[in-house]
Amino acid sequence: MKILYILTGLGMGGAETQVVALADKMIELGHDVSLLSLYGESVVTPKSNNVEVFELNMVKNPFSIIRSYLKAMKIIKSLNVDVVHSHMVHANFFSRMLRISTKMNKLICTAHSSNEGGLNRQILYRLTNRICDVFTNVSESAVKAFEDNWIVKKKSMICVYNGIDTDRFQYLPSLRNKIRLELKIEDSVRIFIAVGSFNEAKDYPNLLCAFQKILYQTDDIHLIIIGDGPLRCDLEALISTYGISENITMLGVRKDVSELMSAADFFVLSSAWEGFGLVVAEAMSCQLPVIATDSGGVKEVVGDYGLLCPPKNSEALAEGMMKLIGMPNKLRKNLSLNGRDHIIKNFSLDEAASKWVGIYLQ
Repeated sequence: MKILYILTGLGMGGAETQVVALADKMIELGHDVSLLSLYGESVVTPKSNNVEVFELNMVKNPFSIIRSYLKAMKIIKSLNVDVVHSHMVHANFFSRMLRISTKMNKLICTAHSSNEGGLNRQILYRLTNRICDVFTNVSESAVKAFEDNWIVKKKSMICVYNGIDTDRFQYLPSLRNKIRLELKIEDSVRIFIAVGSFNEAKDYPNLLCAFQKILYQTDDIHLIIIGDGPLRCDLEALISTYGISENITMLGVRKDVSELMSAADFFVLSSAWEGFGLVVAEAMSCQLPVIATDSGGVKEVVGDYGLLCPPKNSEALAEGMMKLIGMPNKLRKNLSLNGRDHIIKNFSLDEAASKWVGIYLQ
């Protein structure tokens, strides 16, 4: 089967990471796979050399959009694919418009959030839903949000969970001391790790406020933040205002997230909204105890194997972080092991790929 994945971009993000992992898995299963990126530089790329990556480098002006549209038409015709599968809002709209002028045997569109934008995007989705054959989202919560906002009709959107490469995301004791030495963080210091783009959805101000609160109660803790984005300067200013810079390390965009998780003791997610919460599942796969906001599909990911608190509530987030710190070692160990088993059983990449193949062949 020939599959073309169309993405808004291949920057460092959960959706991008998921699609690239899925592409590699499909190659492993014997399928022919290509990727088409609309915007920006490709930071996340497939491991397999058999995945051909096309970059349109589109910018937001009429000439560039038309040029990219025509180029995408040629690529699809030359590849003669069986399935076009788009991911994220801009790629979903772009692929739907492409289908008007380009033959596609099957078009599948996937949203990766419960919140894909304001009223204009919601209306555009409603007007173009009939163009695609299947419309999916990454959690039951996100599907319900689309239904509640009248973006899709009831029962017309399918939930397909993201899949985790549990062989890649696993705890490696040998890396703990190595990475801590590199970061100059002593073994006795308890590390929280957070991963995600610096944008409104991830609500890092919520995390920084909560972290400041727990520093009043204990000082042998450190926060590692992996990511970058448009709000970086705002967050750096907030860290300075709180006076907590000595207890925070910002590592920027990294490709060794799974290794860095082995150096941490806990994972924290402060999001205002999520679709699935991929990084939460990755952390649990690495046997990290999790405290996360109950945003989007995160509750479905965590199940009974982590702590949840309300979004946009730094007091509750701080309380959850302190609860993890104070948890008896045996209980914390059981939570870690059971959390990984939960991810393997319910959110493995193999399981996700199997579901997608079934949808592609329908």
